[in-house]
This record gives sequence, structure tokens and C-alpha cells, in this order.
Amino acid sequence: MPQGRVAANGVGETLHLLQQQRGGHLKNRPVMTPQQVDSYWQQPHNSGDETQVAQADSLPGLSVVRDEPLPDIKTHFFSRPENKTAWPDSQSALHRQLPGQPVQHAVLSRIYAEEGGLVQDPHGSAVGGITAGTLKELQEKDLLSGLLENAKPRDLVPDQQVQVYRAFLDHGFRNAGGAKALEQLDPDLAHAVADAMFMHGSSGGIKFVQQAIQRSGIDPEIEVDGGMGPQSFAALKKANGDPKLRDALQTAIVEQRLGSREWEPGEIDRISRARPGAWKR
Repeated sequence: MPQGRVAANGVGETLHLLQQQRGGHLKNRPVMTPQQVDSYWQQPHNSGDETQVAQADSLPGLSVVRDEPLPDIKTHFFSRPENKTAWPDSQSALHRQLPGQPVQHAVLSRIYAEEGGLVQDPHGSAVGGITAGTLKELQEKDLLSGLLENAKPRDLVPDQQVQVYRAFLDHGFRNAGGAKALEQLDPDLAHAVADAMFMHGSSGGIKFVQQAIQRSGIDPEIEVDGGMGPQSFAALKKANGDPKLRDALQTAIVEQRLGSREWEPGEIDRISRARPGAWKR
């Protein structure tokens, strides 16, 4: 294999192994894709540049992506014997699937934790929050590739779960630039929007967001139509640029969700973790 290159079937495996074994300054380094490594070695550089390969955040266009910590309330769940590998496996999958995309990494980490990882919903067939209907719909819209036509939620490995999550957000944000638009938002605000979509359906969740945009005065004239278009996303960006306004919008999103019906205690806890800073506690 040519110097400095990574095989297409081994994206960042060496770095992941070193991170697990050594930690330290390697612990929070992002995983480089084969294309990013190849691009580096194809550019002129001197011997002093060699050290920059270990400092992945110094490479052009690559943001540092850190593992998302579990909140205390989820530690017990993911420490059970049947779940003990689920969280680290999900983090590895997110690094592989979303290199240099820290906001989506944080958001989908939280969604994965809230939806129970690889555990099947005791009240249905959903696994990791992915229903058979959602999976089929995304496949019919040609938003997923590489999955068997008759794949079931229980068949999905962490990398495929991430692909489904990403496809769901891509479709929901299709008129605002796709899931990558979330990279323009603070992770907490992006999580508040995405969690509403995952828990209440894409259209239902976006309606809560639009109602909150009205309620917080960011855009009183916004239409509550359940579609994340340019006007809705512009309102999110406006709030994102002002910490006080951002916190007000997040709080309003939570209050709109909580006030929509009677919820079970666990559901109230989940919705409440979308408040400003709540996930970190």
C-alpha cells in the first residue's frame, strides 16, 4: 500500500486502535477518510509536515470530532451485559460515517442513546428508534444504499443505523441543504430540533419547532407547515447567533412538546433533556 494511505475497507482503524489503547492526545482525534489521507500525501510537503498527520485537526477542511459522553441517566442502561458494546460501537460507527462533522456526531449520539441503541422497543418492532415503516420508506425514496430490500430494523449494525438516521435527517432537511445544514448550528440547538423530529415524526417535530419560532418571537410570521425550508432554517440560524435567543428557542421547543399531550415520566425526561445544557448533566 502506498505511503500514508488508508485502505477503503479500513477507514481509520489504526487510529481507533491507538485511541482505545493509549488515549491521551489521540483520544479525541477525528478519524480521517482514505480521501483525506490521500489528498494530504498528494500535496507537496516537507518533513516538518509529517507531525501534522498525527494532528488531524490541522488538515484542511477537517473538524475535530469528539466522542459524546453519556449522561448519568443512561450509564446504567448501557452498562448492562447485553448493551456493554453498544455505545463504543456506535461512536466508532459515527466516526466512520460522519468524519469532520462534529454537530451531526453529537446529535446522532444523543438520538442513539435516547432510542436505546440496539435494543428492540418492548412495545413494538422498532430497534434504535428505527421502525420497519421508516426503513421501508427511506429505501423506497432511494435514500439508502447497500441494504437488503427486506432488511429489518433488528438486522442493522451500528454503521447502518447511522446511515438510516442520517437519511432521515437528510430527507427532513431536504429543502434546507440536507442533514449537513446542522453543522451550522450549536449542537444543543441541533439536538433539540432533531430529537423532536425523531420522537414525533419529521413533520410533527418540525411543526413543534416552527411553533416555538413563533412563540419566541424569532419569526412571528412563519408558517407552521411541518417543512424545514429556507425560512425555517433562517430562523434557526438567527437564534443560533444569539446565545440568549438560542436558549429561548430551545426552551420553547421543549415547552411546545410537553404541552401537546399527557406524557409518561420517561417521555417527559427525554423531552426535557433537549433544554439548554440539560444533556450534559
